[in-house]
Amino acid sequence: MKVWFSLILLLFITRSTGQSFYGVEFIENKGQWKDDYAYKSVLGNGVAYFHKNGFTISITHPDDFARVIERVHGGDASSVLSGPANNLPGVGDKDNARIDEFVSSTGNTQELVMRSHVYRVSFIGSSPIAKFLPAKPTGNEANYFIGNDPDFWKTDVKSYGEVVLKDLYPGTNIRYYSGNEKIKYDLILAPGADPSKIKLQYTGAEGLRIKNGELIIKTSIGEVKEFAPIAYQIVNGQRRSISCKYVVAGNTLSYNLGNYDKSVELVIDPTLVFSTYTGSKSNNWGYSAAPGPDGSLYAGGIVFGS
Repeated sequence: MKVWFSLILLLFITRSTGQSFYGVEFIENKGQWKDDYAYKSVLGNGVAYFHKNGFTISITHPDDFARVIERVHGGDASSVLSGPANNLPGVGDKDNARIDEFVSSTGNTQELVMRSHVYRVSFIGSSPIAKFLPAKPTGNEANYFIGNDPDFWKTDVKSYGEVVLKDLYPGTNIRYYSGNEKIKYDLILAPGADPSKIKLQYTGAEGLRIKNGELIIKTSIGEVKEFAPIAYQIVNGQRRSISCKYVVAGNTLSYNLGNYDKSVELVIDPTLVFSTYTGSKSNNWGYSAAPGPDGSLYAGGIVFGS
């Protein structure tokens, strides 16, 4: 089955600098979210969180999400949108609380349940001093006013088309970026770096297995997959493919590489997101708009998003 990512509730105001950006955005965490991730991406009805030692994926059953959207599309902003999920460290307490509730719609006694699942991927033995470097700014800025605590009210929150985590392992960087509305990542190994150190631990997944070279991840709402990895080197200006396969041992993933030139940079290129997304990243409904005294425009509504 195709599994799409889930969404959580978000209220914010955005401002564009005039640039156009189409694809996955990596939104910086300036403290508007108290959790330990540095960037967040929203994809259809799903969320990816990026930490210094890995990433967290939140997914929701697509049928449940569709039913909730159908129910609230009439503009019942009093509805609370949430559903059950694993109580996993790395996903905020507030997010877990929302996800662990039922969805009720005013005027209808029928409860809607959002079946959700969260799992975290950690790079075992990675450096605690790895540092994120953002790149390719989208030109979009957002102001977040979350709850009634001003400590979580942050302005000029930027988003990027790419982020690089430097020195994940000695001589190894990881680059997250957008590829055809999917999140992709490259593991970039400098000459002499040891690829055998790269090990990914999946916490919260119900099982891992390999099928036709692809990684199958079992969750409580179905199976999802990551495409078979690609590895290559650029030698004398030519791209040279390197044999690369997943290796699974329990809940840990690693890579089996063929012969390659250890004096040349090596790139391992898996695909993190395993579905196709179209349309708006979040469902949104506008209810009012008014001009400001300085010529600006204020709009009010709700967003069913991250």
